[in-house]
Amino acid sequence: MNKKRVTALAGSLSLVAVIGIGATLAYFTDQTDTQNVINMGHVDIDLVEHEITQDEDGNWVYDETKPVTSEALIFTDVYPGETVAKDPTVTLAEGSGDAYIRVKMEIDISDSTLTPNDAAALKANIDKEIAKSGKWYEAADGYYYYNTALTEEDSSAVLFDKVTLPGAAWKNNTASQSFQVKLEAEAIQSKYFTPQTGDGMITGWIDETQAPITAEAYTE
Repeated sequence: MNKKRVTALAGSLSLVAVIGIGATLAYFTDQTDTQNVINMGHVDIDLVEHEITQDEDGNWVYDETKPVTSEALIFTDVYPGETVAKDPTVTLAEGSGDAYIRVKMEIDISDSTLTPNDAAALKANIDKEIAKSGKWYEAADGYYYYNTALTEEDSSAVLFDKVTLPGAAWKNNTASQSFQVKLEAEAIQSKYFTPQTGDGMITGWIDETQAPITAEAYTE
């Protein structure tokens, strides 16, 4: 038996073995799978104000090069009728999708002798400043809604840039007192979401069931 013949025989035995396996399985079959990877987008905002100082004339001014977040700005020795610089600004964070925004404001007088009427007079002054841009709407739910979405190209919105304390409306009960203007900003995706509107202004956020939407904090 020469070498060529042995090689041919070995090949024949191998072929028989393969056919035998196929006959046992009845049919040749195969299976594979794949995974569809979906990377979700997100919305993320910052609420920023800038450090405040007094200039040589005693006027309150803010430094746009020194933003601060989540820390209270403290004004000392201010008087009724005085105007102080304050520029709460909602900014779209890097990497965020386009978003509608809203801001809720609370004037906290709980640790003072200021009255609800004093707080209302202050809020009226702040509302006048907010109204100047024509882009914010105070809805019945207590939020101020910004009337356009923030985008990468237009990524920030200032709520107001100064506060004038009431003059004649504030009496001696406000002397040597402290109060807080608390602000909370929220955002919702602008893609595939239509906010509630009225008279050309955004007036609310509701879901498909007509229920008010509650915002949740975004965490990476």
